[in-house]
Amino acid sequence: YPEEPPFVRALEGADVAAAIIRLADDAALRDELGRDGRAWVSRYHQLSQAAARVETVAYAILDGRSIPEPAWPPAA
Repeated sequence: YPEEPPFVRALEGADVAAAIIRLADDAALRDELGRDGRAWVSRYHQLSQAAARVETVAYAILDGRSIPEPAWPPAA
């Protein structure tokens, strides 16, 4: 993606717990991440974009072509 997704990143259990506590204690951060996360998903994972990508890949496979890299930014 051309921009980092605005999600909490935590891999280890202690980091996950710390992130949960931080979000539980910070309503403004929860609101910000929620708003920004929904906007990010809307930009990069619209149904029309996913369908177009599946179609492009399927036709490439059927035609024996290599699968092209996705275009960024994706078409609206």
